[in-house]
Amino acid sequence: MKELNGRNIKTVGIKMGIFMSGGIRFRTKISLFLVLGIGWMVFVLYQSAELFLSGREKSKLTALYGLWLLVPAVLIIVVDRFAVGKFGAKKVNEVQFFILVAAVIISVFNRYLR
Repeated sequence: MKELNGRNIKTVGIKMGIFMSGGIRFRTKISLFLVLGIGWMVFVLYQSAELFLSGREKSKLTALYGLWLLVPAVLIIVVDRFAVGKFGAKKVNEVQFFILVAAVIISVFNRYLR
């Protein structure tokens, strides 16, 4: 076998394969709040850009206020990534699903019990 810096090429290829296989594990680390947070960030950035590029000053100010909505989304994503790293994606997704269902139930009760 050919050698590369004292190592044979086969073991170098295996080690590189381990580093390159991170994409496969990424699919198992996706969580509900990560998807919702990224979607929220895309939505806010699109709406803010659309408002900011309009001609009225009131719309531009609304766009700048809208950019402040990115702060909670980033905080949720940071906490989510920490929780997935510590507890695992499966447990975190279960808890996030229950939180989302509870929020939907509370909002439905709030709307219809007024």
